[in-house]
Amino acid sequence: MTQEAQKNASFAQPSKAAALAITLSALMLLGACGGASVAKEEAGIDKIEQAHLKRTVLDAYVPEAVPVEARMLISAPSGAVGLNVQEAAELKAFAQEYVRLGRGNVVVSVPANANNSQTAGQVAQDVQRALFLGGVDFSKISAGPYQAQGQSNAPILITFGRYETKPIECEPWTSIDPRKTATNLPVSRFGCAQNANLAAMIADPGDLLGDRKDGPRDAARIQNGIDLHRKGAVPTVSGSVKAGGGK
Repeated sequence: MTQEAQKNASFAQPSKAAALAITLSALMLLGACGGASVAKEEAGIDKIEQAHLKRTVLDAYVPEAVPVEARMLISAPSGAVGLNVQEAAELKAFAQEYVRLGRGNVVVSVPANANNSQTAGQVAQDVQRALFLGGVDFSKISAGPYQAQGQSNAPILITFGRYETKPIECEPWTSIDPRKTATNLPVSRFGCAQNANLAAMIADPGDLLGDRKDGPRDAARIQNGIDLHRKGAVPTVSGSVKAGGGK
C-alpha cells in the first residue's frame, strides 16, 4: 500500500472512541423510539379501560348497595329476670334476618356504670342464647360494654351490619318526547325501569358487591328437578300473564 493509500485509509476508519459514541447514540435513539411506542401503547390501553368503564347506557342506572346498621333494643330494668315472650320472638326474627342478610358479627352491647348494669349483664346472657337459638353461630356473636354512666334503665343494644339497595328514581315518560329521535340516541331513562325492578326484587342487596361465595349445591335436589321434568310432572304456574302495562 502506498503512502497516499494509507493516508486515505486512516481517514476512512474512525477511531474506537468515535465508533463507541456512534453506537451509544444509536442505542439512545432506539430507546427513545421504544419509549414513545410504549407510551403510545399505554395511552391506547387507557382509552380501552375508559371505554370499558363507561360501557353502555344501561349502566346509567346500575343498582347500588349501601351499608346500613340493623339494631334492636332490649330493655333490662332493675329486677328483671330475663326476656319476656315478645322480646324473645323479636330476637328470633332479628337473628333470622342476620342469617339471611347479615355481614360480620352480631354485637351485643351491655350498659356499663348504669343503675341497671348488673341486671343488664344477666339479661344479655339470655339475649345471646336467644340469638343462638335463632340460628346465629356463637362464633358470630360479640359482646362488650358501652358507657351508660348516669342513665336509668339503660337498654341492651344489639346490632349487625347489612346492605340495602339505593332507590332508583326514573324520569316519568310524560316529560319525554318520544318523537325526538333525530340523533338516534336512547332516551334519558333508557334501562331505568329494568334496573329499578332489579333493585326492588333482589333478596340480598349485598350480593351486588359479590362479597359472598356460592354455598354447597344440593345435587340430589337438582336431580329431583331433572327427573320431574323428564316425567312431565313439573307443576304449571297458576294465573295468567297478560301483555301491556309498562308504566
